[in-house]
Amino acid sequence: MSLLTDAMTDCQMIDRTTQADGYGGYKEVWKEGAEFKAAISINQTVELLIAQQQGLKEVYTITTPKAVRLHYHDVFKRIEDGKIFRITGGEDKATPASATIDMRVTTAEAWEIPPEEE
Repeated sequence: MSLLTDAMTDCQMIDRTTQADGYGGYKEVWKEGAEFKAAISINQTVELLIAQQQGLKEVYTITTPKAVRLHYHDVFKRIEDGKIFRITGGEDKATPASATIDMRVTTAEAWEIPPEEE
């Protein structure tokens, strides 16, 4: 165990799919997917705090084991409190194969799943 793995909490992917609406169209459906571990920390730099006052959403750093690959606009929730996040980082950063620490880092924002349309 390390401080990094001790800081990780259970998370679960939220996958967007489509299904027929019964009227010849389709609707978006959000379903729970695979579970994984991640350390989630809010970024509190002065620049970000100023940007948040001007309407920018909170920015989080998401740290996972290298085996977890989060892509731009992937959605997941932190299981302990149900908080939803959407990945905003482009290419994530991972430790090199020769490193003793196994981690991958990207950014996310707090997010809400759009309501189902009737």
